[in-house]
Parts: sequence; C-alpha cells; structure tokens
Amino acid sequence: MNNLNSVLIEGTATMSAKFESESVCRFTICSNRFLNVGGSIENEQTPITIEAHGKLAESCKIHIHKGRGVRAVGRLKQISIYYSEHKIFIPRLIVEAEHVEFRPDFKVDEESEKEYSPNSAMTEPFIEDDENAKQ
Repeated sequence: MNNLNSVLIEGTATMSAKFESESVCRFTICSNRFLNVGGSIENEQTPITIEAHGKLAESCKIHIHKGRGVRAVGRLKQISIYYSEHKIFIPRLIVEAEHVEFRPDFKVDEESEKEYSPNSAMTEPFIEDDENAKQ
C-alpha cells in the first residue's frame, strides 16, 4: 500500500515555464508567509519547483509567466542534480503536479492607466503572530 504523498501549494511564478524535454515542463513559484515579529511584519518566502507532464505541461507553458498566481496539487518527488564543479550530486525536492490552477491575469485599466496586480488576493498579507504560531 502506498503512503500518503500529497501537496497543495499556492504562490507566484518567479519566471515563465520552460520545457525540460518534449513533454516535461518545469517552473518555480514563490510561496509567501507573513509574520508579525515584535511589531514588524516579516515576509518568509519559499521557492518551490513544480514539474508538469503531458498536456498539463503544454498548458503550463502557455499560461505561466513571471508574476502569475498559481495553485498546484501534486506529490513530492526527489531528484538529484549533478554539480560538475564540485563533482557531487545534490538531492532536491520538487512537486510533480497532477493539477494546476492559474489565477486570473488582470489587464491595464485604460482610464487610470494603472496596472492591476495579477495576484491581488495573494499579495494581501495574512498576518500570523509568531508567538501564537509556535503553540
């Protein structure tokens, strides 16, 4: 019987999606967490690499660009990256996506000429007290 290996992660794409091979696409999102530490707000950023396969990869390649809000559901997978300079393999965890949602892209308002944030709901900080989080 397989053990539970499930991930739900939400964040902002740090760059456009790129094909690793014909049917494999990789992109990185940055998941933000805002904390209230001693009266000041701190932003904890966690970069996560996501890998998609097949038709999902093609869709990610079309829709994901820097700044786009993304939500991915998948499983953790360990890969090894070879660094020839040091002649060693470094293990890395990535999320192998089974489902990817794209947050809406907002267009520029022509009247006010202001650009709406593509991640307006994601950039609103949810403040969590560091003292309460540790309990």
